Amino acid sequence: MTRGALLAAAATLPLPELAQALRRKPGGPNLDCLSAEDRWLPADLIGDCSLASFSPDGTRIACQTSRGVEIRPRAGGAATLVAPPGFTIGPRAWHPDGSVLLAAGTDPGTPGEFFKDSVAAEPALFAVKTDGSGQTRLLPDVAGVPRAASFSPDGTRVAFTLLDRFVHRIVVADWANGALGSPRVLLPFDPRQETDSGKLSRGLAWYETEGFTPDGQALVFLSDRAAGLLNASVWRIDMTSGKVSRVTRDDGFTEGAALTPDGRTLLYGSTRAREPAFATLVTAVGLPPLLGFVASPTLHETLTQRGLAGIGNGDVLAANPATGLFTRLISTRELLVAASKNGLPEAEQRIEVVSMSPSGAEVAVAVWAGAAPGLVVLR
Repeated sequence: MTRGALLAAAATLPLPELAQALRRKPGGPNLDCLSAEDRWLPADLIGDCSLASFSPDGTRIACQTSRGVEIRPRAGGAATLVAPPGFTIGPRAWHPDGSVLLAAGTDPGTPGEFFKDSVAAEPALFAVKTDGSGQTRLLPDVAGVPRAASFSPDGTRVAFTLLDRFVHRIVVADWANGALGSPRVLLPFDPRQETDSGKLSRGLAWYETEGFTPDGQALVFLSDRAAGLLNASVWRIDMTSGKVSRVTRDDGFTEGAALTPDGRTLLYGSTRAREPAFATLVTAVGLPPLLGFVASPTLHETLTQRGLAGIGNGDVLAANPATGLFTRLISTRELLVAASKNGLPEAEQRIEVVSMSPSGAEVAVAVWAGAAPGLVVLR
């Protein structure tokens, strides 16, 4: 973005707010103006853990680590390795009864500790017993690379993202008797037959399933449909009507999303540059995200050093889960990076919201720094 474009965007903002932003100097993170329910602070650090999922009773957490997928007791103690290195998990991967975890990856193909009775030379979806005693390959006849699988709150359905050659698809299947059946694509699309340019653009978009709403009536996902590369937002699809709604309107990349158990608040990571006072303004329906641009770490750092705005390359926001309005900044990248204690440069790290505890009192946020991921638990 050029300097002229920046000035033009800034000129559209109310003058008092603009003057206040320009006078503001960067300082320590200050979130004291938030209501009590939005005051999330770092409370725990889980090392060597990137993607994670809280167990339904909150006593355990599944962690994607360099060793594979581990089940770790929250109170401390020995971890149980349930899947080999390279396997991934989704944010709500546990069955409600806590006995099974969804994981995606490639069968090692040799007799050993994992997957003795399966054959999966290509990436596949597995139901893994959380005590480490076995696994079941799911939907072996569905071609493609699955990821980010989540159970519905009642445990009767599973939603996941499927990379079908170069097309991302959202798939839902029924869970019964330890297996999946009746898979269906929620947003059918065939690039070979589509002639409408708008539908073609949406159909070729990137998708990432984030899980069902607490009432099971809708599915939350991330996508860059209608926005373009590096501009991914939170979306939801009604499971009855099939209506697709855009929730956030951030000109930036959304990194993970989670809903509070009562379904009243959406928490998500965002790389957009913004001043907290402008948060609601730039996400309002019908308003262009003028100061919500995503540019480059260099531009972000330059503006911060000049005191023009409090800018981060990844913060945690809270918003209305249906409209994306009433956005507020609840945890900054500075706080999260400091809590991760990995000692790496702040600008090189990603912030991703990965899982909400069943009580709603904790949210797990991944701090990615190359080969040194860590999980900061906000409480």
